Amino acid sequence: MLIFTFVIIQFGVFAVIVFVLKKLLLSDTMNAVNRLKLISRENEKREQELNKKIKEQEEEYHKKLAQAEEETKKIREQAKKETAKIQQELLEDARKESDSILIAARRSKERM
Repeated sequence: MLIFTFVIIQFGVFAVIVFVLKKLLLSDTMNAVNRLKLISRENEKREQELNKKIKEQEEEYHKKLAQAEEETKKIREQAKKETAKIQQELLEDARKESDSILIAARRSKERM
């Protein structure tokens, strides 16, 4: 009977030790799991915010690129117009000069 009581007491002590260890280990593990879940949610939130910022920056980049291309196109067209205008003025000046040279040559010929 004494052995039976001793076995029951040992079983009880063992059960208490297992219960206490389980509580200690389980609570630490659950705290770590909960902390990791919280960190994971925070990281997901940051990732979404960063993806949103990246998307906004890409949209702004494409918008500015389109504006720059349009401005470049306008500048080229303006330069072509100015070049054509200058070319036309030079051509007119050359014609006037050639006309004046011809007139001077005819007058010189008539004087002779």
